[in-house]
Amino acid sequence: MFKNFYKGNDLKKDSGKTYYKHVFYVLMACSVLAFFVLAYATGGASFKGMLMGDASDTFMDHYNSVIYNKINPYENGVVYPPLATFTYGCLLKLIPEDVFNEIVSDPTVLAQPRDVKLTQGFAFQFIIFMTASIFAFMAAVYLCKKGRNYEKAILSALLLLSGPMLYALERGNNLIIPLIFSFIFVNYYDSKNKIIREIALISLAVAVAFKLYPIAFGVLLFRNKQYKELVRAGIYCAVLVILPFFVFYDGIQSIDYFLQRLSKFDGKRSAGVNIDGQLSFKGMFYYLVGFFRIKLSDTDAMANIFRYAVTGSCILFTFLARSNWKAAALCACFICGYQGSCPKYLLIFFFVPIVMLLDSEKKNTVFNYITLIFLILIIAPIVLPDPNKGGWSVYMTGKISSLSMLAVAAVIIADTIVSYVVSFTKYIKQKKTKGIVAEELPLLQNGGVLDA
Repeated sequence: MFKNFYKGNDLKKDSGKTYYKHVFYVLMACSVLAFFVLAYATGGASFKGMLMGDASDTFMDHYNSVIYNKINPYENGVVYPPLATFTYGCLLKLIPEDVFNEIVSDPTVLAQPRDVKLTQGFAFQFIIFMTASIFAFMAAVYLCKKGRNYEKAILSALLLLSGPMLYALERGNNLIIPLIFSFIFVNYYDSKNKIIREIALISLAVAVAFKLYPIAFGVLLFRNKQYKELVRAGIYCAVLVILPFFVFYDGIQSIDYFLQRLSKFDGKRSAGVNIDGQLSFKGMFYYLVGFFRIKLSDTDAMANIFRYAVTGSCILFTFLARSNWKAAALCACFICGYQGSCPKYLLIFFFVPIVMLLDSEKKNTVFNYITLIFLILIIAPIVLPDPNKGGWSVYMTGKISSLSMLAVAAVIIADTIVSYVVSFTKYIKQKKTKGIVAEELPLLQNGGVLDA
């Protein structure tokens, strides 16, 4: 019965023209243009509303990570998986020893000297790394995005100038690399070509080996009933995450350091002083309570309940959503929202469902267009002055993105529930119709007369 229900009553695709690309390209282009016009009008002051507040810390995610590799990075409290750490170790080899020793006196210090950015020996390896990352990102868009080359070029430019990408580039973070391999995975995991499909599975493992977050996209294999591929992807992930500990570092001891640091990382970033400036379901709750002036006896407990409730809903509906791009969007919501706090650059994982939507959605629905609008608000380079602190602050930009992320989850969940209710109603009506026909058929066969 239920097999027929799910198989025979899926929402039918609309063969008519859709306008998702038009909406996305126009609104994103307008937001990028407005961002630069505002920056020109304010003499560059509005850039502060998009970038990290500590201007002297620019690019230091990269430089700190490179310097940490002077010793065993896991003894130094690093939380990157070993493949990412090994990459930074390779970049360290490009820095002359005398240049390194002249500036860095203690590689175990959490915040290294900012002067490293002024030295040619340090700066050149950074230029190589970021240039290669940007070109690889553009190549991934050209490889994975459907459509003509000019559309791929426009999309690449808009994504590179989006809020989360600008923030990631300003931090010098390596998140572009797992994003690239996530694109490859979601585009080819269901390929009919076995070799390409296997490359997609390995790409997921590489993405996870740089940042653990993309493992959430593995749910697409489960949704597609590719259970064998899911097992193989799990094996690839385990190999690329665990094996480098033994090849490049101290094996079990380094794994122990990594897990200890990882277990404390969320709690540290969840500190009350840090919540307001970050994106998370918990942070959203604090903001909403403050905005509506709601008084609660135990705000922190309620914030945690809200966090786990929304997270659980996102996980559940990744399996129930009626299209893969919606499931991927909920995965991105989970990646960003579950943590105690979420740096803005993690929002680049919403590029994945956006590209999937633009390429695959064939049905015009109000829910889909509303979701697209909120997806645009998540990544658009929108800056607003902070009414409380004055001037430009990333705080306001973060709130636009965070509340839009919550709206994306809510709209997709509501859309999924409505679609199942509609399908179930149709199913009940069909059963009743079949039942009436079955009762009246003997009368027709015996020459009986049916009431009009």
